[in-house]
Amino acid sequence: MPEHHRPRARGEPAPDGRGGRDRAGGDPVNGRLADRVALVTGGGSGIGAATAGALAAEGARVVLVGRRDDRLRSVAEE
Repeated sequence: MPEHHRPRARGEPAPDGRGGRDRAGGDPVNGRLADRVALVTGGGSGIGAATAGALAAEGARVVLVGRRDDRLRSVAEE
């Protein structure tokens, strides 16, 4: 099987060296999204909220969009 088709374990860095998490505790490997802006739709709950958190952890400034202002504010405070 070609190397680029080989399944990777969760957190294992991609072959090109981007991304991944360290093995000690899930801290971001690098701030590769520093000085970037990410727009997350459905950011008030579920996958959208989790995506917003992951992007923020990588250094991105996150803009949340959704229907429930109270939920968006709650996610933004986290």
